[in-house]
Amino acid sequence: MIIALIGRPNVGKSTLFNRLTGRKAAIVNDQPGVTRDRRYGQVDAFGPAIHFIDTPGMEDPADTDIKKGMWKQSLEAVNECDLVLFVVDGRLGIVPGDESVAALLRKTGKPMCLVVNKCESQHQQLLPLGEVYKLGLGHPVFLSAEHGVGMAELYEALTPHLKAWEEANAFEMTEEASAPEDLKPLRLAIVGRPNAGKSTLVNKLIREERMLTGETPGLTRDAIEIDWEFEGKPICLVDTAGLRKRARVQETLEKLSVQDTMRTIQYAQVVILMTDADSPLDKQDLQVARHVIDEGRCLIIAVNKWDAVKEAKPLLALIDRRLEQGLGYVRGIPVVCISSRTGYRLRELIRQVFAIYDLWRTHIPTGQLNQWLKEATASHPPPMIAHRSLKIKYATQIKDRPPTVALFTNRSDTVPETYVRYLIASLRKTFNLPGVPIRIAIKATKNPYAP
Repeated sequence: MIIALIGRPNVGKSTLFNRLTGRKAAIVNDQPGVTRDRRYGQVDAFGPAIHFIDTPGMEDPADTDIKKGMWKQSLEAVNECDLVLFVVDGRLGIVPGDESVAALLRKTGKPMCLVVNKCESQHQQLLPLGEVYKLGLGHPVFLSAEHGVGMAELYEALTPHLKAWEEANAFEMTEEASAPEDLKPLRLAIVGRPNAGKSTLVNKLIREERMLTGETPGLTRDAIEIDWEFEGKPICLVDTAGLRKRARVQETLEKLSVQDTMRTIQYAQVVILMTDADSPLDKQDLQVARHVIDEGRCLIIAVNKWDAVKEAKPLLALIDRRLEQGLGYVRGIPVVCISSRTGYRLRELIRQVFAIYDLWRTHIPTGQLNQWLKEATASHPPPMIAHRSLKIKYATQIKDRPPTVALFTNRSDTVPETYVRYLIASLRKTFNLPGVPIRIAIKATKNPYAP
């Protein structure tokens, strides 16, 4: 069952969505119009078959293209859902905008539940009941999503709708329950500067106008998750807000968006860094790329707007040069030249995603690791430290995703960083791990004569 949260801007839909889903998935701010795309979330209290949709605020779409896009996103959610939660502001009362949206919703014939939000104190003092009933949507639920007041009443109001839906879909639910558990989807984050074409790429991949796009930079503010399949393989696509230079990020709302994007990188498995062919891999792009690698995530560079490039060879040489200068310690990062507008080479891009994901999960047998260690240290012996030799005695892989190798030495606190970088480069070459972040943990062997 899909339940859509619908209402004017700034009535608290995203706050209620976060309260229902139990996590701060949607950015919340006092500024109206923060949410611009549809966001889906599951509510454990209702079971795996119940999903909620957070939507942009519905207001007169005649003003700007952005408002038209937000209005369209909300209508798509209404058409898709089985139940509408119509949210109004209990502090402001019923305004003409609420009445026009309610009239539109009544014409759809969808089941509806009226929610009066921001009712921290006695709702009778905040909003006259007669004013609420004139919307013609039945008895309202008074609550405060921010403080968790009235959530039990909301669950009670939703129960009849849930039971009716379960009875109507009993056969499908039985089939779904008996089906084998699906493979966990690959988490794929798409990051980059504002207006790099991230949302256009998502829309082209899923073949749906799911994300709001346009020439105006910064249209996407939340990290939006979308379930998708590529050649039968499940993927959780995550579109993110554009990242600007830190010195230019001044507004609180943009800071929240940046934090949301950084958190998305942290929980992703593969990250596509979108860069513009007009100015590929500038300083800001390389900083983001280094952050992805430092987090241990797979990185793919997607050079967008390639359909407009006239001279490819000098541009590819420039990209290689900047990768060598900024990320030379991670050799072999895949670079795919694409056009998110036309769809050029998007299939190749996603195939590269799965290829590097498989490398990221590589497990190297201990015997092969120690044979590599013997050859690597023979070719380039460890340096002397304070006139004492450094001996690396044993190697074993202690973690996948990313590959992490523990090296046991007689002096764990004095291994030079330059020698660690040499070992990582040797590992990458020997076991064919191009572009994958590799970590080495130095551990001391236990002294059998120590007390």
